Amino acid sequence: MDHHCVWVNNCIGALNQKFFLLFLFYTALSSAITLIILIHNLFLIYGVMIKAFDFIGIALVGLVVCESLLFGLFTGDFLVEQLESIKDNQTCVESYQQKRGLPKPFEVNFRYVFGSDCRLWLLPIGSDACVDWEEEVILEKNVVNGRMKDL
Repeated sequence: MDHHCVWVNNCIGALNQKFFLLFLFYTALSSAITLIILIHNLFLIYGVMIKAFDFIGIALVGLVVCESLLFGLFTGDFLVEQLESIKDNQTCVESYQQKRGLPKPFEVNFRYVFGSDCRLWLLPIGSDACVDWEEEVILEKNVVNGRMKDL
């Protein structure tokens, strides 16, 4: 288990991490697109119909801009955090316990989460990766300068 997410009302783990990452990615992307379209249209409308804006219209536009910006930054930060956990092969719970999986290249860990077929990475389809429940877990106290010390 990585963590419990109140947004999806479920625990995020090895079998549904791809779906959570896609949720974060598409939410941040839609917030950014909303912000870009809204600001673009504001500049178009502002030049043509400046007197058509009343206080409520300006307040609503400002509210949507703030919500899109904050929500996009919030989900974008979570997305970066989840990608870092893939890079480190370490879940959120393991980071608190100072444990981590075997060090592997980012591409290997990414393909483990998203599957081997890159055409399906952006689709909410389960990956073909098999979970290795017996993977060795490394305690931080057993690692010296990025290498395992002999026990």
